[in-house]
Amino acid sequence: MNAKIFITDLVVNARIGHLPHERGAHQLLVINVAVWTDISRALQSHDLGDTVDYVVIQKGILELVAQREYILIETLASDILSLCFSLSGVSKSWVRIEKPNKFPESKSVGIEVERER
Repeated sequence: MNAKIFITDLVVNARIGHLPHERGAHQLLVINVAVWTDISRALQSHDLGDTVDYVVIQKGILELVAQREYILIETLASDILSLCFSLSGVSKSWVRIEKPNKFPESKSVGIEVERER
């Protein structure tokens, strides 16, 4: 049985930005992630090791943001996809990163990316 495992609205402060005034300060980002995996074995075994653990994904994202300064949110999104595909059993992953209140005329700006094996 296929399942989508997700994290919604993970709020982080990241060192990210292309412009000089952005690079010196942390910016608020809202990250959403989904991974698709077959949960058939986990349903039989009741073992977390037989599925994808969203705690591992969330901790990995927090580590990426804490350890690195990014120029582009595209690069962060790609790194999160790579993190997801480093986990066993992931067949597809989707990432959405938003910069809320970047402009007064819009709620947020951002990017969505996805990848399949």
